This record gives sequence, C-alpha cells and structure tokens, in this order.
Amino acid sequence: MGSGNGGREPRLQPVTRFGPGRRNRSPPAREEAHAMSPRTIIRSVRWTVRPDEEAGAPKAPLYHAECTTCHDTSETSEGDRIGPELWALFHVGKNPSHRSFRAISTAFWRVTPADADGVADPATS
Repeated sequence: MGSGNGGREPRLQPVTRFGPGRRNRSPPAREEAHAMSPRTIIRSVRWTVRPDEEAGAPKAPLYHAECTTCHDTSETSEGDRIGPELWALFHVGKNPSHRSFRAISTAFWRVTPADADGVADPATS
C-alpha cells in the first residue's frame, strides 16, 4: 500500500542502548570503561553531616524574609525569626496588596569522614 517495499512487512531494526545518549553505538572499550583516574574511588568511607562549628561559621541559622510581590527583603537575623516576621508585618502595613512572603532560613553544615582513622581529609591534604 504505497510503502515502497513491494507489499512486504516493514523490517524492524533492533535498537541497543549502552547508557544515556549512546543509542546504536558500540559499548565502550574495556580500557575506557575501567580507566583509573585521580578521582577513582578505591574504597568507600562513611561520612557524617553536622552543623558547622568551624571558626567564622554562624552558630545559629540565619533568617530573612522577601516580599514575593516587589522582592524587597528584610535584614538578616542570626538565630531569631522575630525580626524578619515583624518586617513582613510592617511591609504589608505599608503595601496592603503585598501579602506573600518567602521565609528563608540558612543553616551551615560540615561534612566529614565518620571514622577519621587513616582517612586524609582532602580539604586539608
């Protein structure tokens, strides 16, 4: 029926995938797939996430508010939400149609090896 192949059934071509974006390509060569690099992981290490208590890191979360109508922002407050909340109330008092705010809190974390024995910290080595 006008298929151009003499009335035969169309031939389906097999599609092979070898990962994202590798359609119909040969698989990577063994050397390419297992090449060592400076970033190769040789063993796994457990890590922990804790509040950052290093010098200079804020001791408490930082809070501020942003008006989603005009993008005006409050002062940043360390460890206390009252300042940004009061700012939002005063802002809506001055601008009655600005009733939507983004409350932003920022905490600082430090990630370290759980068992420091025999593990060099890449940030210091």
